[in-house]
Amino acid sequence: MRRILDTIREVDEWTKRRQELEVRMRALPRYQRRSMRAELEIVRQQLAHYQALVEEMKRAVTRPAVDGFLQDL
Repeated sequence: MRRILDTIREVDEWTKRRQELEVRMRALPRYQRRSMRAELEIVRQQLAHYQALVEEMKRAVTRPAVDGFLQDL
């Protein structure tokens, strides 16, 4: 359970970071945005990774409960 909560916190942190970068990029002139695109892409990849981990953990937690429920029927 602790691992799930830590991963959810990671998703929140990467989401905030992505939002901050997107706001900063919008404020920059077009020629300066290129340098931030690489950083933003890394943040997006990390966010996608942690979101996938959360989904995988949800399935790992709920699947045994569903299987147990179905066996009881």
